[in-house]
Amino acid sequence: MRKLWSAIILVAALFVLPILSGCGGSGTQIAEKDQRITKLEGQARESSLQIAEKDQQIAKLEAQIGSGNSQVAEKDQQIAGLKTQIVEKDGKIAGLQAELAKASRNPTAAEVTLFLANDLTDRAFASFQYSHLEAVHQVVKNAGSKGLKAFTVTAMVASNTALYFAGFKTSDKGVVYILTSIDREVKLVEGEDYYKANGFSGGPATILKIFAFE
Repeated sequence: MRKLWSAIILVAALFVLPILSGCGGSGTQIAEKDQRITKLEGQARESSLQIAEKDQQIAKLEAQIGSGNSQVAEKDQQIAGLKTQIVEKDGKIAGLQAELAKASRNPTAAEVTLFLANDLTDRAFASFQYSHLEAVHQVVKNAGSKGLKAFTVTAMVASNTALYFAGFKTSDKGVVYILTSIDREVKLVEGEDYYKANGFSGGPATILKIFAFE
């Protein structure tokens, strides 16, 4: 009888041990997978934190860009306002110049001589503050401020260059031309040499055309 039980136990052991061994292996694999899952979850949480940090950085940059755009728009508005003011000022200046021109009158030759004697444009030209054309414009402007009509004169010469003068239509002597760099009256005749006609050294500079801008 004991031999029978021993045989039964032996057979049972042969069947049961492999099963128990297989169950033990499955438990180890499950534990390894759990560890992997835990590790992946940790990595996922770390990635989520990094993404959240990047989102914050992006939001900060967007806020900075928005602020910069607002500043640019504000500057553009300021520039537009300044341009409007400049246009308004130019309009007022043009209006004043027009009123001044209406109030001006043709001077006598003596008044022109007196005006030039007191005008300082020739001295400013001598100290290189004006070009020839700028000096002419300044004399015309200064004459207008004194109530005297004056205008710019351009003489084109054969060398394809221009000479500039201030002109006055005097009431007693007719039109006179002034070389504003030295406040001297000069003679301008189309077809004649400017230098020879006025006793200046230089040239030749035959006057081709005279333009008066009144």
